[in-house]
Amino acid sequence: MKVVGMTGGIASGKTTVLAMLKELGAYVIDTDLVVHDLMKSTSHLFKFIVQHFGKSVLNQAGEVDRGKLGQIAFSDPCALAYLEGLLHPAVYQAVEAWIRETEDRVGLSVRERVYIVDGAKVYPELLPRCDALWVVYTPEPQQLERLVTNRNVTEEEARRRIAAQVPWEERLRQATVVIDNSGTIEETLSLVEREWQKILSSDTR
Repeated sequence: MKVVGMTGGIASGKTTVLAMLKELGAYVIDTDLVVHDLMKSTSHLFKFIVQHFGKSVLNQAGEVDRGKLGQIAFSDPCALAYLEGLLHPAVYQAVEAWIRETEDRVGLSVRERVYIVDGAKVYPELLPRCDALWVVYTPEPQQLERLVTNRNVTEEEARRRIAAQVPWEERLRQATVVIDNSGTIEETLSLVEREWQKILSSDTR
């Protein structure tokens, strides 16, 4: 069994790489979706969020508006620390529970079980749990082109979004594996398949 963390910049093609890994047999969990569930009114964390940040962070349906919450948290270090203190341990527990549940549900050999944790780098607690950290890389000019062409945003807005991301230098410095997605789909698939085979042939735990 292997656990692989996955990260990548905006419009880097991470979704494409994750789809390839699913086709190869990997099990994928998206930490952003985990956080979405943890903020729902049915979650035990909901009351703590509302008590601390107030009802102004709720939408008309009574659910947490992540945009409003983010505006508050990212403009106040203390608020951000409180939110991370709530979410980070809960995300770790959710990922661990997902791995255990998947282990119980599937009948694969140990060698074939590969779990991909999308967004693991955002949660430092998860990185020691991962056997490797994959970074999907695309040069900034291509990111810009993809954002403008595929996501219908202005060039100015695209540049702003890219600038708000973690710098590539930091991502690549921490990477165990870099998937260069600047070429063709076939070239990317070839890289992914090569690294996949390395995972399957490596020692399991």
